[in-house]
Amino acid sequence: MVKRVAKQTVWRRWLLLRRRRRMLRMRMIRGLTRRSVGRTKSFWEEQARVSRFLRRLSPRMSGSGGAGFLSHDGGGVQRHGFSTFPGDGGGEYPKAAAVIIGDEILKGTISDVNLPFLTRMMYNRGLDMVRAEFVPDVEEEIVEALLRIKSKVGENGVIITTGGIGPTHDDKTYSSIAKAFGVGLELHQPTVERMRTHYESQGKMLNEARLKMATLPEGSEVLVTDGLWVPLAVLNGVYILPGIPRLFQKMITAHESRFKGPSVFSHAIYTNSGEGDLADSLTAIAEKHPSCDIGSYPNTGKTETEAGGGSYAT
Repeated sequence: MVKRVAKQTVWRRWLLLRRRRRMLRMRMIRGLTRRSVGRTKSFWEEQARVSRFLRRLSPRMSGSGGAGFLSHDGGGVQRHGFSTFPGDGGGEYPKAAAVIIGDEILKGTISDVNLPFLTRMMYNRGLDMVRAEFVPDVEEEIVEALLRIKSKVGENGVIITTGGIGPTHDDKTYSSIAKAFGVGLELHQPTVERMRTHYESQGKMLNEARLKMATLPEGSEVLVTDGLWVPLAVLNGVYILPGIPRLFQKMITAHESRFKGPSVFSHAIYTNSGEGDLADSLTAIAEKHPSCDIGSYPNTGKTETEAGGGSYAT
């Protein structure tokens, strides 16, 4: 009887230890919680925690291209790319850039909301956003910005333009892109037919001003978005979109499968320590792991993060 009780006690202790190990593993995956941050005795513990995570991460990154692990913020977040990882001989990451066109943006009359939406999408699709510029409705400046940024993203990179494709005199995006690549403009008949159906349903005429919105750079690939007549013209890796957020977001989302990059594993660690306390440690870790992008982003507002305020590193 005593032996049986002893066996049960050992069994229960083993189950308890197994449960504790599982909880610790889940806590490590999810990052620092309020309780674990409160128990941190020195920033060296935080350095060790980050180093341990990066050591665990290194074998995953050196494995097969496209491998990743899905979770939430504070755990692993996979960027949904499809090509190989550069470290495996897959070449450079595909690059993306944005050109936001419009005097109204530069004057502060209208606030741009398309760029944050676009950068999040490109990040999740595995593309590196390397440049974003705001330019006025001036043809020469649009051309100069396009050609300069095109050299930055390369032949396989993409440029997203927003704005300047309306019917008025200051809408110069189509003509500027045509000029930049040395082509003319042509009336795109399928777009004209969709426009005619749209405007006739509203009792409006398809006049010369509106036809300007169907006059696209020659040689453009024209993508159609369900429920919209607005064309998404593509020329030499430049995607030409409207500046109206509702239209921009619907159109870019409908064709997001055209933007593909490698899968990347991301992790966020929350802490109450200040950036000045972590700077030397993060610098050392970044130098030790050059294939990782490591950043520190303080939260100085009153809204609590998972760490109850403070900063986080990713």
